[in-house]
Amino acid sequence: MTQNKKNIVILGNGSFGTALAVILSKKNKVTLWGRDADYLKYMHREKRNPKYLPNIFLEKVHFESNLQKAVTNQEILLLCIPSKSIANFIPQLEPLLAKEQIIISGAKGFVDDQLTTCSQLLKKKLEQKIMVLSGPSHAEEIAQGMPTFINLATDSEENSLQEHAEYQELIRQSLQSRFFKVFLCSDTTAIETAASLKNVIAIASGIVDTYQFGINTKSALVTKGLEEIILFCKYLGYQEKVITGLGGLGDLIVTCMSKYSRNFQTGMYLGKGYSLEEINQKMHMTIEGINTANNVYSFLEKHKIKLPIIESIYKILFTKISTKKQMLKLIHSYL
Repeated sequence: MTQNKKNIVILGNGSFGTALAVILSKKNKVTLWGRDADYLKYMHREKRNPKYLPNIFLEKVHFESNLQKAVTNQEILLLCIPSKSIANFIPQLEPLLAKEQIIISGAKGFVDDQLTTCSQLLKKKLEQKIMVLSGPSHAEEIAQGMPTFINLATDSEENSLQEHAEYQELIRQSLQSRFFKVFLCSDTTAIETAASLKNVIAIASGIVDTYQFGINTKSALVTKGLEEIILFCKYLGYQEKVITGLGGLGDLIVTCMSKYSRNFQTGMYLGKGYSLEEINQKMHMTIEGINTANNVYSFLEKHKIKLPIIESIYKILFTKISTKKQMLKLIHSYL
């Protein structure tokens, strides 16, 4: 792989995939793939994605709904589909891949109730090099060219190899631009686990805002949320250094504080009394924190681990307990 312009395909035309297409097409040849052929034709004609980023124009992006055509002759594949869809997507993708292609996962969330991360599943099923792109990176701001800092992660055992380090640096340079800064780190599973858990904490943050508990409470919630993420990751044997970086703490802060966060918005809706069905109808996008809360709670019960914020959000989402009652109980007993 040379240092010149790269052929990159982004698999998934949601908000994050579309935003990456905008920023990466400034220095690379970028193809954006989506399942809906008619909608991709519309995007090609109008040069925009009104479902997710209506005010952003995609002037240099090629659009393709045929997966084989989209993947063929690409050097880098950026996977930006919901985590729950990856297991079914891999069998479609695998026969189309060349060995030398590199796959970068931009998905956040576990793929099953065993808390398998996206990169773990990809490594198990595919022979290509797998990396993870994660950090405080709301699509709306990336697409507008606002400064964004993000982690590109690979496994720590690979990181020690000079040849791999040089290869990783080439990938980093391909993704990085003036306002999209990419920082290398190790341990893909640690950064993915932190990225998954922060979505649950963000739901709690949205509830706190709805009830106007104040910035003191929210700051405490985010701090205690980080403690829960670190505790959980330590239990699994992951590196704390990664969790306190961009892909962990950075992502937690932005998801708990931003109006763009769909998990934060979910918490606000819960605080206003909306049901899960009503929230899903309003959002029109995957809310990763809901499935994560369900899957992680089962793991906590099985292994007798106490994470009060995550447990509280599970109870709010999947039992008939009052949202406000549970949050007040959390505040008095934990915060």
